[in-house]
Amino acid sequence: MKKNLDVFVHISTTYCNSDQKVVEERLYPAVVEWEKTIEIAENIDRHTLNVLTEKYIHPQPNTYTFAKCLAEQVVYDMCNGGIPLVVYRPSVIIPSASEPITGWVDNFNGLVGFMVGWGKGLMRIIYSDPNNIVDSLPVDITVKAIIISSWKQATYKDANQKLTASFYNGSNNGVKNINVETILNMGNKIWNEFPFDNVLWYPDPKKITKCYYNYFFQMIISQLVPALLVDGVLKLIGERPMLTRLQRKIHTATVALVYFTHNNWTFVNDKFYHLKYGLLPADVDNFSFEEEDTTIDSYIFNCLVGGKKYLLKKVGDVDKAKKHLLKMWVLAKIVNFLWYLGLFWLYFLKWGVGDFVFYK
Repeated sequence: MKKNLDVFVHISTTYCNSDQKVVEERLYPAVVEWEKTIEIAENIDRHTLNVLTEKYIHPQPNTYTFAKCLAEQVVYDMCNGGIPLVVYRPSVIIPSASEPITGWVDNFNGLVGFMVGWGKGLMRIIYSDPNNIVDSLPVDITVKAIIISSWKQATYKDANQKLTASFYNGSNNGVKNINVETILNMGNKIWNEFPFDNVLWYPDPKKITKCYYNYFFQMIISQLVPALLVDGVLKLIGERPMLTRLQRKIHTATVALVYFTHNNWTFVNDKFYHLKYGLLPADVDNFSFEEEDTTIDSYIFNCLVGGKKYLLKKVGDVDKAKKHLLKMWVLAKIVNFLWYLGLFWLYFLKWGVGDFVFYK
């Protein structure tokens, strides 16, 4: 097998070295030996592993990034000097820019899941730093870059260069820096033109916070309590309750991603962006990618419309969806008015706070 192997390609992630604020296109040696780590995992009981995990993986934030970092070291040690190696680190993958068709996506991971959950009204409060940069690339550009990088490594004329591992950060850092607040504001404009069918609530792009207590309170009031009420009604009429379970998954994912939604990194991507310049003239049309020409609006549009079409499998009547959206907007305003009216009554009439403040 080794004789016939022209190049070994390992898919990692830009976040595998998240303990570094500036991540270059090179190997970062693992802080532990991978052979020893495998031995520990195979010979120590699960309880002891759970106790030791946080200290053992430090400074990595979780076992995912730790395992990704360790995997890079494994393939480097196994291939170095013997097999041409490419380590490609994609950032957050989003729906395709053009191929096989614009907006194509096959899972809810990353930004598209966030946009669908928010657009459907399932996520009423976003727990993130508003200025957090969402580093993302369309899936078709990612695939092209992987193909080009493997071809380039396999066709090096110089033997030493061919056997020297190449690392690429598939990131749009410095080309498109899109923060969470921008995504929500732009998404709101697009979403009002192409709303999802039967949204559960009207999404508010201003409901974003980096304070956990604020997030948790609003999550309970605006997400969990309504989910419990709806599931209660569903159970009474003999239907399967599902919203509470879904809200639990959303909260778990939100907390798990807090390290990434409250921090920013600089991913050096010079080698990645220079990949397209080494193409043969005959391959330019099929494999070149002009990421600089892709607008931020098209990113958001593809996430919303692509998620609606290829994940939710619904391309319904837009006018009907807009009418339903208007009803949800009116209902949201009424509920907000009643909420503040109730607080006013509670504080100033029921508890007499106004008398205490103004007439003491």
